[in-house]
Amino acid sequence: MDGTICGVHLASIVASQKLREIKLKGHQEGVFPGNAGPSSEEYGENQLLIHLDHLLRFMDKELEGVLERYLVMERDHHVSWDMLWAFFPSGTQVVYHCDITDDEILGIATETTYGDDQQGPRFLQIQIQMLDYNCNTWSSYQTSGRIGLFDGERGF
Repeated sequence: MDGTICGVHLASIVASQKLREIKLKGHQEGVFPGNAGPSSEEYGENQLLIHLDHLLRFMDKELEGVLERYLVMERDHHVSWDMLWAFFPSGTQVVYHCDITDDEILGIATETTYGDDQQGPRFLQIQIQMLDYNCNTWSSYQTSGRIGLFDGERGF
């Protein structure tokens, strides 16, 4: 599964399910203040919520079992190769090891993709937004980190 597509932190799916249930209860067809019927704005909002509900139900089905696996791995501080993408959603703070200075630098993950360079095993590539201070000015740049294919689970 591609982290770019599914890079949403999985725990937020649970919150969105609860939110949509609350909103849909108040916006079901025919349930409007005073039973006067929906205004065009209320009707449009109702239609958007119905489409959102369909999208979220589709995602629930596609990600069935993934949330449970993610929560177990998070609790046990272990991750498998196929679930690695779930731990690096866009906006996650990551520690990057700089090969030039041998320092560990804090960055922000902006994108994750599984890849294969045809000359070696598969890898997860993480695009990282870095902030650098040279004792005079701050600068921002993009770099990437790779995590190579592994078997079983690894601790974190």
